[in-house]
Amino acid sequence: MKKYLALAIVVTVLVLMIKPLSFLTKYYLHECPEKSSVKQDDFEMYLEPLDLEKYKQDIFSFDKVFDISVAETLAYREQDFEIYQIDKNGDGQNMLIFAATHGSEFASALVVSDLLNEIAKNPELYEAWNIRILTPINPVGVKHQSRYNEDGCDINRDFQHFLTKGAKLQRQTIDEFNPDVIVSLHEGPQDGFFVIAENSVPPDLQKAIATDLQSVNVALARKSFFGIPLSDSGIWHKKPFVYFVQKLFGIHTLGRYANERGIPMFTTESNWKVRDVNERKKPHLLLIKSVVESYN
Repeated sequence: MKKYLALAIVVTVLVLMIKPLSFLTKYYLHECPEKSSVKQDDFEMYLEPLDLEKYKQDIFSFDKVFDISVAETLAYREQDFEIYQIDKNGDGQNMLIFAATHGSEFASALVVSDLLNEIAKNPELYEAWNIRILTPINPVGVKHQSRYNEDGCDINRDFQHFLTKGAKLQRQTIDEFNPDVIVSLHEGPQDGFFVIAENSVPPDLQKAIATDLQSVNVALARKSFFGIPLSDSGIWHKKPFVYFVQKLFGIHTLGRYANERGIPMFTTESNWKVRDVNERKKPHLLLIKSVVESYN
């Protein structure tokens, strides 16, 4: 009887582990889990279609204030998709911002126009900064509301082999622009907004960001998207153990790539379940402003 009970327990555990293990494999252990830019449906997400032509018009409406160009053109299903480079010139430090690496995280693309408007209205705050923005890193994914690019690849898992044009462009831009800080805009399933601070971010800056986030009226996550409690609400202070796990399982993200090169990097994560898109965009702007003020 005990033998059958033990067998039943083992079978139950294995069955319960099937879904978490499949998620782990798909989202972390496989660079290209799909064959094309398929719509993400594994999580509860609030999605709105993003008109790429209107998006382009919104971006280029700031061309009298910023230097704006097409950094890359991708051909997919007889249609061209563009990635834009936006430069704001200053006298001091370099901030590099990547938006919409995952196309289904559409608010991370929309926040760029808000950021350009913020910089244009408050030039004195940003005057010492050279800021370069690349958006959307995954335009095909944006069009198809997909996490993946045109080849079914997750660009943010491609920082070893650089199979995707998105990862190649990010690497090239990092080499050319020599950023003092990187901000990568994302969204996730956690309740509330939080920021991943790579280990290369100075402790004083991590503390300042945590304090700033807690002082504003934004719903902050108390746990990461893994369900791990955060020591400071709204910020995940990434520890060396996480990099050990990434190395052990061969997970090659932009964050790991930046950290290995000693480049401070923040990854912003708004809650993709929220239906108020402005609410999702707002905390990304607050993080960027906080970084600027902390460095100033």
